[in-house]
Amino acid sequence: MKVLHNRILVRFHEDIETPLGLVIPERYAVHVQQNEDDNETRKGVTTDRRLINPQKVTILSGKHEGRDAFVYYGAYEIAKWVDDERAIIDEALIYFFIGDTIEMAENTYLGYEVFVEPEKTPAGIILSTTIEEKDKISIRISHIPENSIANIGDLVTTIDGNQYWLIYNGQRYIKLRESEIAAVNGNPVNENLLVEYIYGKDDEERMEKNQEIYNHIDFCRKHGWHIEGMEFKPVPEPKTIKAKVLKGDMEGEEIIVNRNFGVKVGGNKWIISKESVTLMTLTTP
Repeated sequence: MKVLHNRILVRFHEDIETPLGLVIPERYAVHVQQNEDDNETRKGVTTDRRLINPQKVTILSGKHEGRDAFVYYGAYEIAKWVDDERAIIDEALIYFFIGDTIEMAENTYLGYEVFVEPEKTPAGIILSTTIEEKDKISIRISHIPENSIANIGDLVTTIDGNQYWLIYNGQRYIKLRESEIAAVNGNPVNENLLVEYIYGKDDEERMEKNQEIYNHIDFCRKHGWHIEGMEFKPVPEPKTIKAKVLKGDMEGEEIIVNRNFGVKVGGNKWIISKESVTLMTLTTP
């Protein structure tokens, strides 16, 4: 069978990997019995389709015919079925090819979640209820495509903390498209800039006033107080702020950017897209 328009014929594998290796039903019932008289049944639905949809396929047409691949979990949902065993999916839904090694599809990366130690006092006392916390925007790269902008082992910063996870051979990976990578080892890529916000006197006064307001709100909440006729409304932030470019093709320039449009990487430092720049330069006449 010949399939056109960047679509391929595949056969889905029936095996599905789950975090604990358990068979996850699409619909299930939980029987609750706290004492002898209880006989309560609660029904539920598995909403994460990655746990119940096949994601491994054998490719039956096109230039990759005969190869096994790992695909987006939604491929199973939207596939056009030819018969009980064969289906047609878009080739762009392939993440990587399966063999002796993992071979990534174009512009697609795999990596591991990065965990950081919680804040401690000088005496070493942990100031958190959790021992380790996931860094939502940092991924350690483990597999790269051809013409990669990163190397294996590099630490990349992503454009947000909502990344796609998958399980393959018992290992949990994070999948990234190249367009979702904002920086590699702290150096901005893909039309991004590393900037540092420059706070003026007005910013400092506003932050000081807002801190007082937050303290009042916190005090009232803790003591259950409500002061009639008084409203504690923080002073809103301006939509833009001055920033200095630390890294990128505008390094050293002072610019005006849309505030909080980007990824905060510590202190007053942000990785932003050039699209968030409202005034390209303040230092060059």
